[in-house]
Amino acid sequence: MIDLIYYILPLTIFFFVVFAIVPHWIEYRKLSIGLGGHDIKHNKSIINKALKELNCQPDWRKEKDVETVFYDYQNQHFCLDLKKDSPIVKLTYPVFYETPLENISVVRFICNRCNSLSETERIYYIVDQDKGIIKVSIVSGLLLTPNTATSLLTRTMNSMFGWQNAYVRYFEDLQNDKRLLNNRDIEKSSADFSRMLYLLREQEIMHQPSDQQQRSNAKKLLTLHHFLSTAMGLSDIIPMQLTVYHEDNTNQLTGNQAILNYPLPNALIADGKFIYNNATLLLTYYNGTSPKEERAISLYLNEEESSKETLYFRITATSVPLSSQPNLPMGSLETQAEANSVLAAYDLLGEREQVFRFRYFWKEAMAKKKAGEENQLTDEERFICDAQEPDLAYNLYQGIALTNQERYLEATVYLDEAYQMLQKDFDNLSETMRDKFYQVCYYLGFCYNDLRQYEKAHFYLQIVFPLRQITYTQEFVNCLVNSKDYRALEIVDSLLGRINFEEHEDDEEGPSIALLKLKSFLLRRKAYLLIDQKKYKEAEEILRPMLTDPDSSDFAINELAYLKKKKGEGNDDHRGPDIKFN
Repeated sequence: MIDLIYYILPLTIFFFVVFAIVPHWIEYRKLSIGLGGHDIKHNKSIINKALKELNCQPDWRKEKDVETVFYDYQNQHFCLDLKKDSPIVKLTYPVFYETPLENISVVRFICNRCNSLSETERIYYIVDQDKGIIKVSIVSGLLLTPNTATSLLTRTMNSMFGWQNAYVRYFEDLQNDKRLLNNRDIEKSSADFSRMLYLLREQEIMHQPSDQQQRSNAKKLLTLHHFLSTAMGLSDIIPMQLTVYHEDNTNQLTGNQAILNYPLPNALIADGKFIYNNATLLLTYYNGTSPKEERAISLYLNEEESSKETLYFRITATSVPLSSQPNLPMGSLETQAEANSVLAAYDLLGEREQVFRFRYFWKEAMAKKKAGEENQLTDEERFICDAQEPDLAYNLYQGIALTNQERYLEATVYLDEAYQMLQKDFDNLSETMRDKFYQVCYYLGFCYNDLRQYEKAHFYLQIVFPLRQITYTQEFVNCLVNSKDYRALEIVDSLLGRINFEEHEDDEEGPSIALLKLKSFLLRRKAYLLIDQKKYKEAEEILRPMLTDPDSSDFAINELAYLKKKKGEGNDDHRGPDIKFN
């Protein structure tokens, strides 16, 4: 009997390894080694299985090197495109909205705004000249694995529904705004809004589920290493292979320095113009802090609208999560996908021309101030004219200009330089220059908050939080909430208590408008936190009174609808985005 056990036990272990462990190991190795297993056949089998689980009927069609599957989900049409030699699958929600051609400026404006907020989905439009209409669609690039395909498809399609609702609602808001209708140049009209207030609201409403270098121009290009370290917090990595996919070709790079120093604009731009509309980069690497596991990250670069002097492009990066293992349980950070989207640019003007332009701008500002014409200074001129050192003034000018262009990745370079110049001589700064120092801290905190580098953002915003300025307070709270800091709710409650006390003290005159707006902001943040903590009843008690508050009514409607959906569906945690900017 004992001899029999000696024979049976090894065989049992052998078959367990072959049938239970080996298939998962093979799948993981496919993912690790340049994602080479994701050809059309592999993706097709994954998609068929996922659509079956979603009760969707696939309709496959083939044209040249592209295979497309059409299907319906929640009574809406979708399609997935699979290209030869590309592991990325393109999901499209086609023509969810149509409008007459005369509304093209409104359509363009909303597409740009939505795309600046979206992490992975891109909204685009095409013009049907024959019918005189504009058709709006949504697209997203996906990297599917057998374990994540169904959940990733479901989450992305639900997110597209959210963007559809947001797009249609915002379009109708603009159509009903007579002030904007009188001026069809929507983008020019929108510039009249308070820029930083809009940006603060933009960060507030975003749902969070995710070495210095000069800005890009012909001589100084944004590298892969600078992007990964600044926007993804990956400063200590060991790259293995970088593959650059275009529509008509594929290039592979190996070697540590060659990969880290790869200029990202080169994937789209040559000779001062876009030669590709988009490109996909796939990087496999080891994390320096955990060198045993190969990791992968995908970067999607796409062309944005440009000016005469600057070519804009967006970088959307998604880290590929590791499969759960005995020493890597489900729910750990390594098994979670992380995404970030950053606007970058390629300047057609060289560094010399930019410095020359700045010096002219600076001298004009100084001349206005000397002549007593301070009321004619723009915000940018007022910000730099007190700086007596040209280098400091230049860094302030470039940092603020890039922040206002939403080029946060590049703005941090100049703002950090200004911070270093000011903080080393802080004790000797005049009151005016100390204010400049605090503003630099605020802008740095704002940029890093938008880049989701919350530890860096917290460092700078903590410097200005005690000053009790409303914008500083709001951004500090945004940083805590977006990073899911355990102190967020306590600090929000503390600030609300202070406001309630000041309201009581100012009972005769009544609270100021600024104080009331800050209170509305804090209540929105508190409701958001309570919902994230699944304290739905408490959140609903805060949201109900917001329905009568013009600043908070849209937020309250969306969140109450989300709570109702949670009650009806139990485990759907999707929140549609809200893009009410003003």
